[in-house]
Amino acid sequence: MEEDLRGRGDNRSRAGPATSQGTHGRDVSRRRERGRAQLNHVRPWADRTQGENHYMTDTAMMTPEPQRMRALGRANEIRLARAGLKRRIADGDVSAADVILAPPLEASTWALGELLMSQRRWGSTRCTKFLSRCQINETKAVGALTDRQRRLLASQLETCVSRELELVG
Repeated sequence: MEEDLRGRGDNRSRAGPATSQGTHGRDVSRRRERGRAQLNHVRPWADRTQGENHYMTDTAMMTPEPQRMRALGRANEIRLARAGLKRRIADGDVSAADVILAPPLEASTWALGELLMSQRRWGSTRCTKFLSRCQINETKAVGALTDRQRRLLASQLETCVSRELELVG
């Protein structure tokens, strides 16, 4: 009788909280167990040739030390070269327009905003306004500029510098 009632979805004759039932009288706990069993087959990403289970929580392998140390050394060289270039731009030895037109290797991944702010009297506001007039994002890398954008920025910078010299002189 109980089997007959369960099949039709009528759960009135069931007594007690032995199992939880869904809206159609199905046994929810059995469905959950079935779902867990299916997840256990899907969840581990098994290397079928070697029979190993890999989970997403496993830690990634570290790169070998020599490669890691070379990468850190290279990053340090680029940082030092950029700092020197920043100093030379701030002193007026090199113009930002020259760097934009012919970027050295260490400046190719440098953000335009950082390059422009390395000039004297250039803050974030002036840099943002200048680049918005040219419709270029301030986080764009110097090496990612097109030739047209390079020429546009260089000419705009030259006019800004000449205006400053007129005001000061």
